[in-house]
Amino acid sequence: MKTYTKILITVLPLALFFLFLSVGTIYYFSRSALTGLAETWLETRLTEALEIATEQVDLLHRYGYEGVPASVAKAKMDAGAAIASIQVGTLGYVFVVSRRGTIVLHPDSDLVGRDVSGETWFAEALRGEKRTVPWSPDTRNLTLYASFEPWDWLILVTDPEEEIFGVANQMKPYIVYLAVTATIVISLALMFLTRRLTTPLMWLTKGVDRIGKGHLDTRISISGRDEISYLAEGFNQMAAQLQDTLSTLRNREAYFRSIIENASDIISILDAEGRFRYVSPSVERVLGYRPDSLIGGDAFAIVHPEDRSRATSLFKQRIETSTAFKVTEYRMQHRDGSWRSVESSAKNLLGHPAVAGVVISSRDISMRKEALEALNRSHQELERRVRERTAQLNATNTELKEFAYAVSHDLKAPLRAISQLTHWMAEDYAGAFDQEGRVMMDLILKRVKRMNDLIDGVLSYSRIGRARGNVRVLDLNELVGEVIEDMMTPDHIDIDVEGTLPVVSKDPVRMEQIFQNLIGNAITYMDKPNGVVKVGCSDEGTHWRFSVSDNGPGIDRRYHEKIFQIFQTLTPRDEHESSGIGLTLVKKSVEQYGGTVWVESENGIGSTFFFTLPKNEGGHEATENHPFD
Repeated sequence: MKTYTKILITVLPLALFFLFLSVGTIYYFSRSALTGLAETWLETRLTEALEIATEQVDLLHRYGYEGVPASVAKAKMDAGAAIASIQVGTLGYVFVVSRRGTIVLHPDSDLVGRDVSGETWFAEALRGEKRTVPWSPDTRNLTLYASFEPWDWLILVTDPEEEIFGVANQMKPYIVYLAVTATIVISLALMFLTRRLTTPLMWLTKGVDRIGKGHLDTRISISGRDEISYLAEGFNQMAAQLQDTLSTLRNREAYFRSIIENASDIISILDAEGRFRYVSPSVERVLGYRPDSLIGGDAFAIVHPEDRSRATSLFKQRIETSTAFKVTEYRMQHRDGSWRSVESSAKNLLGHPAVAGVVISSRDISMRKEALEALNRSHQELERRVRERTAQLNATNTELKEFAYAVSHDLKAPLRAISQLTHWMAEDYAGAFDQEGRVMMDLILKRVKRMNDLIDGVLSYSRIGRARGNVRVLDLNELVGEVIEDMMTPDHIDIDVEGTLPVVSKDPVRMEQIFQNLIGNAITYMDKPNGVVKVGCSDEGTHWRFSVSDNGPGIDRRYHEKIFQIFQTLTPRDEHESSGIGLTLVKKSVEQYGGTVWVESENGIGSTFFFTLPKNEGGHEATENHPFD
């Protein structure tokens, strides 16, 4: 079917459809508008009738005659006469029906007294289901009604539709004539325009046919400034660009062929069975084969037997999933019989009309493999040396532990002698000491005992290493008080405990070491009069958070992490002032309990050391490891 016929068959019915739809719509909305006006007009007449009846009822009430039958009858007659005089167009009128279904008032006297209670419209009017009712069975009337309750009346205003829609009905023949005339004119105009449009298209069709046969120099000449002429001009430009594109494609084909044939990687194309359809010339440099000697052969025949099954499986998977597989490493046989390590990536282009195969790019990685193997050997040698060094360090650590035990034993011997001597003096010469002397004797015994406990703790770290501490319930208020009491605190420094410290289940030696180191550091670096060291604690739910703060010189931010390492500087003003091992032991002990330790400080403002401990009172403490294990 030609374009001319297609356009007429498609456009002409649509044009006629919308034409008749427009005519019908105009006629429909005209009737709707007239209906609305008519209802408003009839509503006005109905309101006038209701006002007449209401006026008569008001007169009866005003003079007290509403109970006099004669007066009521006279009022109904006066109201009926006034209602009958209401003009409703030329053919319309007003009539009244009682709620029993009897016509009380009607311009046709023969209908007065007629019973209409059995008619459908009357029942609908009584129920108030509709605003309008179909009153007359002989003619199509528009009828509005209203109920007048004082006299049990239904007042109805009606007018025939032929009077309401008279103008619209008179226009109907003219509208039909207009539609038929417009149909003929539109049809002839469409035929003429379609012919004018399709003639240039026919010329374009012939030009396309010539280009399809390879005559790319074909050009179409269509004069004018319409869309067809622009289309012809675009067609001519397309033909010229097609000539240029074809020439460019041929040049690019030669360009990419040159790149592939001179690439260092092997580019090959395999069919679905894994046979070579194309191999780049670089295969001769890498594997020693001439490309034409491989075409048609099994690509996996030159894959190492140990790698062949895996390579074949991957190839089949990629064909089934039509996706590119990741880089795969395997070995291929050189023409001289040796093996080369290669890594390949592939792209499934079996569905591509110009390729119709799986494109594989393979790279020789033999030298890289040798380099990696040499690197692995070096790594293994390094690991061996690290293991040897670690064994030496462990041996040294063991010797240090034994040394610490020997030192602890040597320290405890004189302390034992001091303790025995002090007990002997306290027992045999009790009368020779005054109150102050006895206090001093008790203080000596107490400090000897604390020194023994401290040595036992150090011995526990060094000798036992992973043994558990001596866990018991501690009142930290007493422990911290004893630590403060034993401190050699200068007169210009005050040490305060803020609030009440908790009761915990911990090793007393470790807890004493923690507070001794933190409070001792605060006192050591306090270089100002009126120095204050404060110890506090807050409840953090599952943990206690302790704090030891001072108003000393403070610690520079860059040292906040380093100070918990062995022999690290605490202050920037003197590089020889270092933390020694104390803060390292604090950090290790707190972390072994499952807590954390940190510092908040700035130069010139003071320092606050915080540490947290899990509550777990009565619980099972974690295993305590030596800080240097």
